[in-house]
Amino acid sequence: MLQQFADRLSARNLKASEPGTVRLHRHRIYIVPTLHGLYFGLALFVMLLSAINYSNSLAFMLTFLLGSMFILSMIKTHHNLLGLNLRCGISQPVFAGQTALLKINIHNPGKRERYDIFANDDTILPILEANASDTIQIPVTTTRRGHLSPGRIRIATRYPLNLTRAWSWWQPDYTLTVYPKPETNAPPVKLRGQSGTGERTRTTPAQGDEFVGLRNYAAGDPLSRLTWRRQNAEGLPCLKQFHEQIDSGLWLSWDSVSNLGNIEQRLSRLCQWVLECDARHEPYGLSLPNQLIEPASGSAHLHQCLTALALFQMPRVQKV
Repeated sequence: MLQQFADRLSARNLKASEPGTVRLHRHRIYIVPTLHGLYFGLALFVMLLSAINYSNSLAFMLTFLLGSMFILSMIKTHHNLLGLNLRCGISQPVFAGQTALLKINIHNPGKRERYDIFANDDTILPILEANASDTIQIPVTTTRRGHLSPGRIRIATRYPLNLTRAWSWWQPDYTLTVYPKPETNAPPVKLRGQSGTGERTRTTPAQGDEFVGLRNYAAGDPLSRLTWRRQNAEGLPCLKQFHEQIDSGLWLSWDSVSNLGNIEQRLSRLCQWVLECDARHEPYGLSLPNQLIEPASGSAHLHQCLTALALFQMPRVQKV
């Protein structure tokens, strides 16, 4: 009850989203006794009454000694958070329904170690060396695509004796990218040329077949083009590529999924097709009503296409 009341009271002073690095100064740190601390304080009160009743000097000494230990423990708990620097690291995007991991970099600029630092009460950093940094990962549940704000984060500690609990709130100015959930058992990729013919767009030379390089073999390629002298990183043979065979790429079009019921189903299928094309190392482009991404390949292109699907008609940042 006391902790919940203190959380609600301290959350009122929470600032808006804070970009960059945040330092935990003394005005940001709150501290209250834990349940063990309350029992400990009650025991001290009973001991004090007994010492007064019997006028026992040894009882007075023990009571004051334990009371001093409680006060020193409170100061140590507060100092365990004081001066720490917090900032968000780069977190990997996930698909809707998966658990994202929000990376938080904690830097200790002081000359003493810090111990048992919690983030949202479910992730712990056992020890943080002096003048060193470490990273903790906070699990964030995702349900929808788009940009997701992790919300407020509570950094807390009960070190050293678990008699008091110090904490600080932080609202990072950071968003996680959540891709659409890929459709399971989706049909094969339905290709569409940019001209709307439903074919792959091609480049054909005016004269002859000019050799321009090698590429990975894909299902359906002619076996006569295979070269066994050159292999890719996976040990598979490469395919000779001539100028007549160079594709400008596959086009994954919004119109090709117009038969599906709603926007989320369309995005889910396009997401699966993007992953399929990337797995085959084929150049592909993405055509949406508000955006056109030219054919390419690679991880950067994959992220660009999946991000476009994630943010399609999603102007607002979601909150956890």
